[in-house]
Amino acid sequence: GLTEEIPVAAVSKELNLSRSQCSKLFRQVYGISPRQYISRQKLTLAKELLVTTHLPMTAIADKLGFRSASHFSRQFRRWTGQSPTEYRPRH
Repeated sequence: GLTEEIPVAAVSKELNLSRSQCSKLFRQVYGISPRQYISRQKLTLAKELLVTTHLPMTAIADKLGFRSASHFSRQFRRWTGQSPTEYRPRH
């Protein structure tokens, strides 16, 4: 799906660019590194899943490619200053 990480190496090979050229080009276009871009995509999707679904943290973490729910939770807090549980609306 959307969250499958496409390694920069695969993209650069496809475009016949070196890895650093590819990252540089990406940064020129998006103003951020490929890694930051992927993080933003994941955060957007995480917020969406937390707000619109009742999926358990383990399922969300899994969907986003995190090793564990606690790893996801730590990263989410780093991004937002809140834990996923705090972010999720109380229904």
